Amino acid sequence: IAAFYAFAGGDLGFSTYRHVFAFASLLIAAGFLVSVLALVDYLIRSNTDVSAFALTSGILRNDRESLDLGVEAEPAVETLAIDNGDRLTLAAPWVHPGPLGGFGGGQLSGNVIDALNGGDGHGFFLHVPCTHKEDLSNPTDAEKILDAVGDPERADRASRLVHEDYGEIEFYGRRFGDKEVVFLHGEGIDDYDTGVFTRDVDGSELLVVDLHKHDIQDGPTKEVQYGSSEADRLKRHFDDFRERLAEEPLHGYAAGFEVVRDDRDMVAVAESVDGQDVLTMGIDTNGVTPDIRELAAGYRGEFDEVLVFSTDTHASVHELANKTRSNVEALDAAVQRAIDDVSPATIGLASEKTEPLKLLKNDYNGLVFSVNILIRLTVIALLALYVLLVLWLFF
Repeated sequence: IAAFYAFAGGDLGFSTYRHVFAFASLLIAAGFLVSVLALVDYLIRSNTDVSAFALTSGILRNDRESLDLGVEAEPAVETLAIDNGDRLTLAAPWVHPGPLGGFGGGQLSGNVIDALNGGDGHGFFLHVPCTHKEDLSNPTDAEKILDAVGDPERADRASRLVHEDYGEIEFYGRRFGDKEVVFLHGEGIDDYDTGVFTRDVDGSELLVVDLHKHDIQDGPTKEVQYGSSEADRLKRHFDDFRERLAEEPLHGYAAGFEVVRDDRDMVAVAESVDGQDVLTMGIDTNGVTPDIRELAAGYRGEFDEVLVFSTDTHASVHELANKTRSNVEALDAAVQRAIDDVSPATIGLASEKTEPLKLLKNDYNGLVFSVNILIRLTVIALLALYVLLVLWLFF
């Protein structure tokens, strides 16, 4: 400012007062913003030991950032494998794919899918019923999850797919040998505490998958808490369903599949047991778009059951929140290839613990408080700064 005034300001008619006034306004604005940032950082650190600047940087750049939060754990990784000459590996870690694309395990599902489809492999990610308390703290721990993906023993006989709707929740299940896989969907429920369904279950014998098929732009926020009356009621429905599933006889098993690598990866699996044909379609999103639902509805006349699921990814909250259409043409073509691929197959389930890694657990609550503070206080501060500058300039 001094150089401008010395060499050009005077000739242009700018007075010293105007320069001083402008510089003072700049200092006031800068001081106010720095004060607000310091206050936000203090409030966030009082909730959790994370810098507000690191949070803002990660959110804006969507880079993979590690959070120095959480507790050490060794979560199980369940592996469902289908082999008809080619093999499909479905990885289901007891880890939630969050909290955000720029933090922790926000990109977990995509990383797992990328790794499983490397070389000649075929694979996809399944979302188990768990909450954000099971989010990864360090994104590089995805490698430990991949190391725990197993090679299960497989059987060539399976039951028909059993379906039961209890009103507040519905289950789809199939058993093969002494193993079971159960898909669930609760209307209006986003997530479930890990112990709601599996507190007394051997994970090596049962895989539980949350379909997470709510509308992608209007998803629920309700979580079912372990120990609540609702959780106990859902567990009774679950136990009743498993008793029915255990009575189902086994028959020859046939399957075909196709994985679509896209900006949002997709998978189609066609299964046939004892004359019952089942189609399962999955997509790496958080919820499903209406056109996916329409595609599924169109196949219900051709299949006895049609299941749709999403991975509950948090890779890009902004992108997913504005997503209205999916690549249904590619998924429809994948379904046709899966149907053509149906042939005698084997299916198996394995479960292995990961090496020690960090999950957010209760620190997730502090992280949520921090992000809420960051968003709301920053908006309020900018509005306040605008008002102060108006008062400064005109009054």
